[in-house]
Amino acid sequence: REFKEGKSGSDLTVAVELTSVREWTVKSGKNKGSVMAFATAEDNTGSIDCVIFSDGFHLFEHLLTDGNMVVLSGERSNKGSFQINKIFQI
Repeated sequence: REFKEGKSGSDLTVAVELTSVREWTVKSGKNKGSVMAFATAEDNTGSIDCVIFSDGFHLFEHLLTDGNMVVLSGERSNKGSFQINKIFQI
């Protein structure tokens, strides 16, 4: 809840369940053709929309499955989503 009301750039580390993971192929720009992911993560206080850019996607792809319990570390983007930098298995 505090995250959704915070400022962009706010750091956050949280233990959550990934309830939805969607892979996306970048269609234009410098990363054209690379894969990134969008995810929804939940804990007992609510849910949050997450984005994992292509560099992180390749590092953590094996952890990005629906129902997986993980620790996410990242920051709030200027669009209000959680931009993931690191993922750890619980």
